[in-house]
Amino acid sequence: MSSLPPWRSSSITAKFPSPSFPRILVNGRLMDIRPNLYLCLTAIKSIKMRHWRSPIRSPELLLNDMTYFWIDAICIDQSNIAKRNHQVNMMKRIYSQATTVLVWLGKADNKTDKVFDSMSSLNLSHDDETRQEWDSRRDEGWLDSQLTTVFSENILSRPYWGRLWIIQELMLAQDILLMCGDRALPWRYLTSWLKCSREDSDGESESTKQVMETRGYQLLERKVLWQQNTVPRSRYTLDFLIEAFYDQRCADVRDKVYGLLGLLTTDDISGGNVVEVDYAKTPLELYEDVLVAVKDSPRLQSQKALDRFSKTLRKALALS
Repeated sequence: MSSLPPWRSSSITAKFPSPSFPRILVNGRLMDIRPNLYLCLTAIKSIKMRHWRSPIRSPELLLNDMTYFWIDAICIDQSNIAKRNHQVNMMKRIYSQATTVLVWLGKADNKTDKVFDSMSSLNLSHDDETRQEWDSRRDEGWLDSQLTTVFSENILSRPYWGRLWIIQELMLAQDILLMCGDRALPWRYLTSWLKCSREDSDGESESTKQVMETRGYQLLERKVLWQQNTVPRSRYTLDFLIEAFYDQRCADVRDKVYGLLGLLTTDDISGGNVVEVDYAKTPLELYEDVLVAVKDSPRLQSQKALDRFSKTLRKALALS
C-alpha cells in the first residue's frame, strides 16, 4: 500500500432506516448507497464549496486533494466471506496510512452550526494564545452558556460515539476532520480545546463536568493519549480492549473482537495465539478462540480476573 497515491478515509454515523436508497456513480457504475453516506458526501461537497468562498482558508478544510476516498460501505464486499475477511484485515493500514480520517456525525441544526462556528472563531494557533482566548471566553460566560450544553448533548453524545468500529478508525488516524452537517473542525482545534478543558481551573463547574462525562469526550481523550503514546501501546492487549469497549454497538457481534484487532501491537500479533478474522466462525467459536489467545495475558493470571473477562466476552458476543 506504500506505493498507492494519498487517500482519505471516512468514519460516519450509523445508518438509519429509509424507504429509498440514493444512487451515485462510482468508477463509471451506478451504485445504491444508504442515506447517511449520501448525506455525508453531500456535506463534504458543501464544505469544499463554502470554504473556497471564505476569505480565511484552513488547509484541512479545502479537501482539494481528495482524489481517492476509502468508504467501507462501498469498498467492503459484505456478501463474500473470503473478501470480507481480507478487507477487514486491511483496516489497520487503511486508517493508519490515510492522510485524514473524515468523521461525520450526521445532520446539523442551527444549534450545532453555532457551536462549530463559535469553536472555529477561537484562536487555536498557539498554546499561549489559545489559553488566553479560552480564559477570556470563560470569564465572559461563553463556556457556561447554552453553547456548552449543546456541544455536550448534541455533538459529544451523538449515536456516532457509541459505534464499535470508530474506536480503531479514530485511534489509528494520522489526522481527523470532525464534521457535523456542512460544518467542520480540524483535529488541532479539538486537541487545543481538550487541553484547555483538562487544565481549566474551574473544572468543577457543571458545564465542564457535563462535557467530560460524555462518551465523545472520553473517546477523544483516549485518542490524545494514544497519539502522544502517554500510555504504552503494550497495555492495549486484546483482553484490555474488549473489556474497555465491549458495550460499543455494531451490527455483527463478532466485530466486538474483529473491530479491535487493528489496535494490537506488532508484539501482540507476533507472540502467537492470534485471533484471525473469519466471518465463517460462529460467536461461540470466536469466544473459544479469544480465550486461547489471551490465556497468557498478565491481566488475566488470577482466576477472578479470568472469570470476569470471560463473563464480559460472553456478554459482548451475545452468548447466554
